[in-house]
Amino acid sequence: MISNFKLFSQSDLERFKKNLSSQFLLVVMRSSTQIIFVPFMILIWGTENFGIWVFLFSIPQSFNLLNLNIVEASKTEMIIGNYSKKKSYVKKIYANTFYFLNLNILFLIFLFLVWLNIIDISKFKIFQNSSLDEIKILIFLSFFGFLINILNSVFICGIAFKGKINIYTNIEAIYFTTLSLIILVVGLFTDRLFFAFIIYVLLNLIKLYFTIYYSNKNIILKFSKFDFKFIKKIFYKSISYYFENSSNILKHSGIIFITGIFYSSTTVAYISTIKTIFYFLPNQLLNILAVSLQFEYSKLIGLKNYKKLIKILKIKLSIIFSLILLYIFLYLIFGEFVFDLWTKDSFNFDKHLNLFLVIEFSIYIFTYFIILPFKSENNFFTFSLIDFLSMILVFLIFFISQIYLEELKYLFLLIMLTTIFASFIKIIFAREKYLLK
Repeated sequence: MISNFKLFSQSDLERFKKNLSSQFLLVVMRSSTQIIFVPFMILIWGTENFGIWVFLFSIPQSFNLLNLNIVEASKTEMIIGNYSKKKSYVKKIYANTFYFLNLNILFLIFLFLVWLNIIDISKFKIFQNSSLDEIKILIFLSFFGFLINILNSVFICGIAFKGKINIYTNIEAIYFTTLSLIILVVGLFTDRLFFAFIIYVLLNLIKLYFTIYYSNKNIILKFSKFDFKFIKKIFYKSISYYFENSSNILKHSGIIFITGIFYSSTTVAYISTIKTIFYFLPNQLLNILAVSLQFEYSKLIGLKNYKKLIKILKIKLSIIFSLILLYIFLYLIFGEFVFDLWTKDSFNFDKHLNLFLVIEFSIYIFTYFIILPFKSENNFFTFSLIDFLSMILVFLIFFISQIYLEELKYLFLLIMLTTIFASFIKIIFAREKYLLK
C-alpha cells in the first residue's frame, strides 16, 4: 500500500499527508470527546436533558432541507479554477458565493419565523415536562448558532481551495473539544440548558472570527458586482449537494426530529448514542481519507489526469472494503459490550435496530467512495437524487404505517433496505466511467 503513494508527486504527497494528519487529529479529538461527552452528559445533565439537547439541534438542521447552499459546489469550482490558473474566476466565485449565502440566510430566517408561529410545540411528546417559554428561547439560540455556521462555511472555501484543509480542520477540532468540555463543566453548576446554548452561540462566533482570519491570508473578499448568470450556473451545480445534504438530514436530524414527536426524550437519547458510536464514529474515521482524496481528485480533474485518478480510486476502494469488513467484525464481537460499558447500562440494547444501522452504514459508505470522483467534479446529480428519493420513500412509508409500527426498529429496517437498493443503482451508473477502466 505504501508503494501506491508513488502515484502522488512530492508536493502532492506532502499536502496529502498534512491534510490527512489534520483530519486524523480532528477525528481523534472529536471521537475522544464524544466518547467522554455522551456518558458524562447523561450523568451530569440527565437522560431527559440530553434527549432535549439533541432534539433542539435537530430543529435548525431540519431547515437545511430548504437551505439553497452553493458553498460545496463553489469550493470545488475554486479548487479546479485555482489549478487551471484562473485567478479572476476564483475571486468571482468567492464574492458571489458570499452574496448568495447572505440572501439564503435571510430566506431561512423568514421560514424559521413562519414555522415558529404555525407549529404548536406543546404537542411534542419530548417537551411534556419542560417550560415551553424556555424551550422557545433555546430554539432561537440553536437556530442562531446554526446561521453562524452557515456564514462560516463561505470563509472555509477561502481556506480550502488551495488545499489547506488542515487549517480549518484544526479550528473545528479545537472548537468541538472546547464546546463539549465547557458544556459538561456548566452542567456541574446548573441544569438549565439555556446556559449551555449561550456557550454554543459564543463559541460559534469565536470560530467564525478565526475562520475569517485564516481565509483572508489566502484570498481577500472583494465586493464586486453581483452576477446573476454566474450564480445561476453555480446554483445548478449545487443541486447535487442539496439532494445529498437533504438525504443526510432526513436520515439523521429527521430521524431525531420524528422520534422526539412520537417518542420520549429517553428514546431520542438512545437513538443519538447508537448513531454516535456505530455510525458517526466510523464515518468520521473513514472521512479522514474521503476529505483528503476529494481535493486530490478535483486537482487531477483540473489537470485532466484521469488515468492517475482511476488508479488511485481502485487502490483506495480495496482499502475501504477491508476496513468496512473489519468494522462489521468488531461490531458483531464487541458492539453490545462496548455500548453498555460506554453508557453505563443506561439503555436497553436493541440488537435488531443496531444491526440494521451498521449494515446500512457499511453499504452507504462504500458506495460513497465509489462516487467520490463524480462529486470531485460537481457531477453527481443522479447519485444524490437517488439518495434523496430513497429517504423520501422511507419517510412516506413510515408516516403512513406509523400507527401500526410500535417499534422504531422498523424505521431503521426501511432505511437499510432502501440504501441497499439505492446503492445498487448508483454502482450501475458509476461503473462505466471509472470502475470498468
